Amino acid sequence: MDKDNGAQEKKGDSTQQLKLLLIVVLLAAVIVPFLSTTMAVKSISANIEKMNSHPHGEEEKHEESKGVMVFYEPMEFLVNLADAEISHYLRTTVSLGSLTDPVHENPAEKKDGGGHGGGHGGGEEAASPKPAVFIKIKSQEPVIRDVIISVISTYPMAALVSVNGKKELKETIKLRLEKELETENISVYFTAFTLQ
Repeated sequence: MDKDNGAQEKKGDSTQQLKLLLIVVLLAAVIVPFLSTTMAVKSISANIEKMNSHPHGEEEKHEESKGVMVFYEPMEFLVNLADAEISHYLRTTVSLGSLTDPVHENPAEKKDGGGHGGGHGGGEEAASPKPAVFIKIKSQEPVIRDVIISVISTYPMAALVSVNGKKELKETIKLRLEKELETENISVYFTAFTLQ
């Protein structure tokens, strides 16, 4: 009998050990994915917070507090570049942007009293006023296009391949347009940029 009791105790011990092992494996199968997911989410949120606390992000928030950025219709250009030996050109689309400024909004858009409803003045124009500089751009679009073409055509292809070259071109266009339009409220964006 002692042998039977000893065999049953060993069998009971191995069954308990097997149950314990099974419980540990099941807990590990549930807890490990949960912990790794939690750590991944924390890492992602930390990276997002770090990006939001970046000084450049603060400048953008500061810019937004001044007004809303609105964009003029994109303009397409195909311009020969200043390369002497081989002919190269730039195909680009330029979008001009400007922050809205309540003091310099288009007075014609305010005439309707800002009311709601149909009729003239109750549509999209009244909902998003355009900066006064857009009136200048619209009335002087041929001059604006000429300025942009003139500036682009002074650059060789080698200068525009680099990121710094594109930034310099953008800044030069911005300065020339601000001088032409007598404003300091212009932003220049390339929405397409193909060199050939």
